[in-house]
Amino acid sequence: MSPADPHPSAAHRGDSFATVEDFARVSLAERLSQGPLGLGATLDITRDLLNHLVPLHARGRVHGALCPANVQLTECDGLTQATLIAPRLPAEAGSGAATDPAYSAPEVLGAIERRVDGRADLYSLGVVVLECLTATQPFRGADLRETLWLHLSIRVPTLRSRGIPAPQ
Repeated sequence: MSPADPHPSAAHRGDSFATVEDFARVSLAERLSQGPLGLGATLDITRDLLNHLVPLHARGRVHGALCPANVQLTECDGLTQATLIAPRLPAEAGSGAATDPAYSAPEVLGAIERRVDGRADLYSLGVVVLECLTATQPFRGADLRETLWLHLSIRVPTLRSRGIPAPQ
């Protein structure tokens, strides 16, 4: 703690300080249960998540579990910041991916033989962005088999087909 930082968990806000307790935190999954986000909020979240992914990918690493449950939204004074949190570990070793298959690229799920790299995270981000705008998941099957089939066989619906104005 220094004179410039009166509290170890304080963030400067103009003429005052906010402690960690002043910040509202919620997962993106919790927020999406209330309905879709607007375009501005979706773009802000996308920018924040890309700011987490770019340095990770530059080091040759992959998050591998990007889904709304692994995105934390922090709000203070009307500003919201999205943080990509570490993936949750599977319940038991060897039990499969640490993410929801509805958001995973086919190569992450073992559905196609392709090396898993940063493109898999970008695929997952695209699914998250679509859900932010529509509050629906394009690849939600009744079970893993149906989810894989959806990833591999359906066309991702356009925003216009979901009633969202979008440029052509």
